[in-house]
Amino acid sequence: MLRVRAKKAMRKARLVDRAFQGADASHARIGTRTISWGSRASETQVYRWESLHPGNRVAGCAVLEGVNTTYFIPDGWR
Repeated sequence: MLRVRAKKAMRKARLVDRAFQGADASHARIGTRTISWGSRASETQVYRWESLHPGNRVAGCAVLEGVNTTYFIPDGWR
């Protein structure tokens, strides 16, 4: 049996202070798409996650697409 431990120094992530923007998120909209969930289908707004700023509001039904993830916002949610 062999036990190995490796250590490597890593930089800590630095938080970026971003200014608060208004609620309008139209600058991040990249189009629409028809999506289905449950027994419903709907035309849905699609937004680029990386283009949203603090304070922007997105009303569902919407999809937020990012480089590493995708978020779904159902009807009635913001």
